[in-house]
Amino acid sequence: MRNLLYGVAAVLICATLAQAQSTPVAVVGSSTITMAQLEKIMGTSAINLSDTETTIALEGLIEDEVIRQEAKSQKIVVDPKQVDQVVDIVKQRFPSALDFENALSKEGLTVDDIREKGQIAFQKVQLTAKCVIPRVGITQQMFERFCDGYVGKVHARHILVATEEEADSLLKQIKEGAEFAELAKKHSMCTGSGVRGGDLGFFGRGQMVREFEDTAFSLTKENPLSGTVKTRFGYHLIQFIDRAPAEKKEVEIENMDVRHILVKTEEEAADLLKQIKEGADFADLAGKHSICSSKAKGGDLGFFGRGQMVKEFEDAAFSLTKENPLSGIVKTQFGYHILQFVDKKMEIREECPEIDETKRNLFGQLMGQGFVVAGEGLQIQILKLLEEMFIGDSLKIAYNKWMQEAKKRIGVKVIVQ
Repeated sequence: MRNLLYGVAAVLICATLAQAQSTPVAVVGSSTITMAQLEKIMGTSAINLSDTETTIALEGLIEDEVIRQEAKSQKIVVDPKQVDQVVDIVKQRFPSALDFENALSKEGLTVDDIREKGQIAFQKVQLTAKCVIPRVGITQQMFERFCDGYVGKVHARHILVATEEEADSLLKQIKEGAEFAELAKKHSMCTGSGVRGGDLGFFGRGQMVREFEDTAFSLTKENPLSGTVKTRFGYHLIQFIDRAPAEKKEVEIENMDVRHILVKTEEEAADLLKQIKEGADFADLAGKHSICSSKAKGGDLGFFGRGQMVKEFEDAAFSLTKENPLSGIVKTQFGYHILQFVDKKMEIREECPEIDETKRNLFGQLMGQGFVVAGEGLQIQILKLLEEMFIGDSLKIAYNKWMQEAKKRIGVKVIVQ
């Protein structure tokens, strides 16, 4: 009898625990956030919903769910390969696959949890690019100027010492009128530049450690002196001397003008392609069937250059000619396309490979095609320098406002126990 009672008690305890774990703590639209999810993210079952730490964790879960639902509503698609890259980056932080698995187990996580975090992070960046950044007014001209300045070179001096105290003392002397170059000769541990008064000559992005680079490129003629900068080498003082723009040269650029029809299924694309080959008017079919806004212009996209379309579309478009004006079916992340050549033109412009690469990378980050993984864990961010240069705290304010609007639109209810 005693064993039976113990057995019944055990069943009741398990049932009670399961019920507690499935207890809803918040409702976001049609989805429910449970106590089990909150316990998992906090790493404990001893949770007090009134604690500040718990409130922050719950807000994080609510925000993640809002992002999921908004991404679905906005038809935002994340390339699975990008999520795979996030998992690979996390794996590479561990000496072996076994160490990676042990770390996951210790944290109560799985690879699917990491994939889910990566998915949400990419969705968040794309939503920020689509819904938030337009509110803070980054213009094409601002973007162009930023890229041009980003790729230029800086001419600077520095002093490297072993301790923060020594750096602070030297900084005080410089501010009181001491000559930077003379102090560099006497005190700098950098043997290469010390004898030259700390002069490093001109250097570009990627040539110095990040902390040093960020500071050096932030200095100007009006604000030429840094504070104390810590790197893995020690403590630096940096003095701005000059800035040089990136070198440009004239090149001939090819631009294409094509029409396209975008549909959801390969079968529909195949049927339309057959009609076109049999003599149907491409523009008329685009107007009737394409799910792209270009349908209003018969599918005409106007002139565009390389790097402005997704790769599969671009490759197909630039392969077309007057003699071979029609593509086959082209699959991209947006659906199935048929392309038709309209025109091609060449233009002469100044070009700098470094600037163009920067533009492609930043444009990709802003438009959701590629991202920077930075910091510890799975923090994915829009390039910090771009944020600081253009929008600063305005982006955070705009994002928070957008998030509150999204919560109101979706409907969020926190259930206090």
